[in-house]
Amino acid sequence: MVFLGKCVLIGLLGLTVACSSLWRHPPSLISPDSPPSDFSTVEQRLLDTVAMTRKLGSTHPLHLSALYSLANFYREQGAWAKAAATYQQTLSLKEQAVGAHHPDLVIILRHYAYVLEQTNQSRKAQDLLRRARLLEQASQSRQP
Repeated sequence: MVFLGKCVLIGLLGLTVACSSLWRHPPSLISPDSPPSDFSTVEQRLLDTVAMTRKLGSTHPLHLSALYSLANFYREQGAWAKAAATYQQTLSLKEQAVGAHHPDLVIILRHYAYVLEQTNQSRKAQDLLRRARLLEQASQSRQP
């Protein structure tokens, strides 16, 4: 388990359980107070997980989860450019997997929009948030 924030923790727990056979060594325990070198270790493990799960297919749920965890890690670290690029990639692949109107895209759109806001790309962020709201509304109107 890796403790860096709720988003990363949740993503990594899901991957650790689902991909336990893919890990050669169990992840180390890292607290939010750990020195930066520990964060580079976490980044490398996330990158390794992305590479391993890519072998399952670029739109495989485990690969998408690994990419999403990496994007969340970058967001938590304030690495806005890396986060934006990784969210964009995750969004594109998730759209290929589930379609452009699937409610599972909402959380990716919201996180990606937050990152864009941090990089002064407000117009694009607002477009993503508008799309997220439309997907939520459409999803709610389909529920009984």
